[in-house]
Amino acid sequence: MRYCIICGKKLNKRQKKTCCIVCRNKYSGLLQLGHTPWNKGRKMSEEFCKKVSISNKGKRHSPNTEFTSERVKKMWQDPEHKKSVSEKISKALTGKKLSKEQRLKMSVSRKKWIAETGWAGLKGKDNPSWKGDDLTYMGLHSRIRREFGKAIKCEHCKKTDRKLYEWANLDHKYSLDKKDWIQLCRGCHQRYDYKMGFRTKKRKTRT
Repeated sequence: MRYCIICGKKLNKRQKKTCCIVCRNKYSGLLQLGHTPWNKGRKMSEEFCKKVSISNKGKRHSPNTEFTSERVKKMWQDPEHKKSVSEKISKALTGKKLSKEQRLKMSVSRKKWIAETGWAGLKGKDNPSWKGDDLTYMGLHSRIRREFGKAIKCEHCKKTDRKLYEWANLDHKYSLDKKDWIQLCRGCHQRYDYKMGFRTKKRKTRT
């Protein structure tokens, strides 16, 4: 009886060293530790890329592993899948700082992809990333800025020379009705929250 060298499961007659594609990829990764790929640093010619594209055109792999648009939609409709993916991304990016060049490249590629897929200009429910009313605190305020525009004045002190103005919610129920929001400077915003009991002052402890 033979067993998988990665997970230890029993192998059938056709399987040689690993039981599945996951174990096979792990095994190939272990073999390639410290090995430099032959194509690393090499740029393929346009002619070669066209030949590869033509040769792969029309070929289909296993339907169970193909990322079709319908399959991707079903995957992202599952809340557990969304949660697991966001946790993996968060764990992978924790403690990592991207350089300005990397952030610029990501921004350019993102804008290009949005333009190619036709997402540019799609707002509200027409946008595939629409989350409805299930928003975080920052997400809600960014939507308010998009809908009502940038705050440019303070409706309490009437001053227009402050560095920062914010949209403040009157009752902290955070509805999307403009009547429930006012423009305030940072100082008036904090004083309003203290007065209404939405925020409590932290006492400084003596050491």
